Amino acid sequence: MKRLIALFGIGACLSACVDLKEVREFASESAKFSAYTELTTHFRDTYEREKLYLDPTNAEVEATNDAGRKKVYPDLIKLHDRAALYLKTLAKLAGDDTFDLSKSIGTVGDAVKENPSFGIESKQVDAYVKTGTTIAKWITSGIQQRAVRDMLLEGKDDFETILEGMDNLLRLYKKTHENEKKIVLGFLEISMITHPPQDPIVATLAKAYIQDKQEKYSAAEVKYAAAEKGIKKIAEGHSALHKHAQDLSVDELKPLIKNLSQDIQALRVHLQAARS
Repeated sequence: MKRLIALFGIGACLSACVDLKEVREFASESAKFSAYTELTTHFRDTYEREKLYLDPTNAEVEATNDAGRKKVYPDLIKLHDRAALYLKTLAKLAGDDTFDLSKSIGTVGDAVKENPSFGIESKQVDAYVKTGTTIAKWITSGIQQRAVRDMLLEGKDDFETILEGMDNLLRLYKKTHENEKKIVLGFLEISMITHPPQDPIVATLAKAYIQDKQEKYSAAEVKYAAAEKGIKKIAEGHSALHKHAQDLSVDELKPLIKNLSQDIQALRVHLQAARS
């Protein structure tokens, strides 16, 4: 009889682990998606790339914007780090042992400052704190399906508010990128018209320089598109997990979450290839 009970317990445990496989893979893959941080750094460094091409009328404005970007940068990165830590914690509860969360425990009590001019609204500030509370509650827990369920139910709104803020920030980054592109390429193209190089070699080098700039701006635009897609897929997957939190083994959930995990991984790999 005891043997039957033990076998039943093992079977139940294995069933629970199978149920969490898709959750584990989705949360793990989503936590690795770091396009936002790369583009946040790109946003911070805008002035360094454009300052040589600024005229006196907009140089002062751009210098002021530069100071603002650098001041808010740590908080912009914190939003990603908080979202990633939430996902890593969720992955850990679902059985992922690849993330070392011991060094992250001390960060869950920090905060970000409201800065509407740079996309951090009061609701993101509040969600950041509440998500930290949720993480602190579960970060030291062991693998358990109930903990996954409870974390999803507790953290859903606040986590997705952070994702919404990150998505809005990406649009701000993209707008800033488009403005930089207009300034830099506009300066170069006008210079080629008003002061065309007389030496053929210099002219060729100038054209190659402009082409290189155009290609870099095009490559950045691909990254913005991929980052926006990635965040939307993470939000979609998390919302689906929340919807089925009471029964994560339902047939309709598994293929959806698996496909989203694969999509997020493909976007991440594509972005890594674009960097090389």
